[in-house]
This record gives sequence, C-alpha cells and structure tokens, in this order.
Amino acid sequence: MHLDFFAEGIDHDLDEFEKWLATRSFPMPVHTEDGKTHTQVVQGSLRPRRAYSYVFPRECLDVVLNTLEPQDCVHLTDGKGTPILKKAVKIIRKMLKLKPIPKPDPKKGTVPIFKQNVRIIGLGIREDIDKVTGPTHEAL
Repeated sequence: MHLDFFAEGIDHDLDEFEKWLATRSFPMPVHTEDGKTHTQVVQGSLRPRRAYSYVFPRECLDVVLNTLEPQDCVHLTDGKGTPILKKAVKIIRKMLKLKPIPKPDPKKGTVPIFKQNVRIIGLGIREDIDKVTGPTHEAL
C-alpha cells in the first residue's frame, strides 16, 4: 500500500519526521506455499518525491547529464515505460518553460556522486541569459 502526501514544516523538523517515519516497522501476514500464514515484520519505506533545479555552467551540460542520467519515464517490472508520466513530464516542461533534455555526449564523462536507490526523472533544461558584465559569461 502506498500513501502519497505533502508535508511542510521547519527543515530540521521535517528531517526528523522523515527519520522517524523511515524507521517504523509493521506486521505483515505472509502466506506460505503450504497454506499457512505467519507474521513478518517489515520496515516502512519512505520515498520522498522532490523537485530540484540544478544550476551549473552550460559547458558542463554533457557531464551533468551523463552523471545524473535523467529518465523521461518510469520503467515498471515489465520493462515498459509509463505513458501517463511521459505526458505529465511534457505538461510540466511546458508550464516551466523548459526545453527537452538533449542526448549527452558520453565521451564527456561523469563526476562521482551518490545516487544509489535514487530515480531521476528529467523534466527539461533552461538556459541562462548571457551576462554582459561581471566575472561570469552567463547569469547563473
């Protein structure tokens, strides 16, 4: 069973809430092949869904895309992507005035990051405006 919800609060209180929720265990009936039922304790699985906007120099687009490997759909156990999510991504991309994510050049490499058990669903890219003055060529 899944319960999807939004929560808001002070940042450190939300962190504590997440820690507590992620460590709760529940009894689950397990049915064996011989027809018997026994109880097994399982841990609740908190799966936050967060939206991010990652800012970096435009020359590093390929490296960032190779590193994060954003997907445009969620692949189910049957290996098929969910078409409803692809539609939702297109709608969100249009609402946020984003461009589609280009295919990166794999020769540009990656940077090491931790992303174990993290699924990254790409929405799109937004190019920065060029900055005429200052220490940078784009307005990050």
